[in-house]
Amino acid sequence: MFMHAELRIEAGDLSRVMNAVRKVVVQSKAESRNLPRRAAQEAVALLRENIYRQTYAGRYKPWTSRYRDWKAKRGAPMMYWNLSGDLIRNLRSIRFGSRDFVAGIQANILDSGNKSYGKKGKRKAIAMYAHVMEYGGNFGKKGGRHPKRPLFKPTMQEYWRDFLPRQGMLSLKAIGDKWR
Repeated sequence: MFMHAELRIEAGDLSRVMNAVRKVVVQSKAESRNLPRRAAQEAVALLRENIYRQTYAGRYKPWTSRYRDWKAKRGAPMMYWNLSGDLIRNLRSIRFGSRDFVAGIQANILDSGNKSYGKKGKRKAIAMYAHVMEYGGNFGKKGGRHPKRPLFKPTMQEYWRDFLPRQGMLSLKAIGDKWR
């Protein structure tokens, strides 16, 4: 038992369908660049918000009294992840590859210096001390012991759960709007 179907389409209709398909393909390619960039920019904003609101501070081990006193003496904000604003100011949407973006800090960006106990202190890579804050570790007599105080991982989990689906829907809508 075979079935035969015949489809007839007028030249003008075929032209409109082909034009719509071309627009969808172009917009799909654009969204493959736009979505990662928008998502990384939005993730940077969420990282900053989580620092200012101290969203994850309740999970952190408290500062030592020595560090708290030192920070207060400097007039620094009594916030985790913020000593002088270097990290917050340097959070970026960073492009790598042809279409990929990430929220973070470039490895070669240095802080403003003068952040060591009792002495001036040389400039350090912001990404290095962000890594120390995120993962903690024991860095010997000179570097000290640092408990982990995660910010990036829980923020990215929050982003993927609460924000990324909306960005995906924006891309799908932009693609769908081209089908006319």
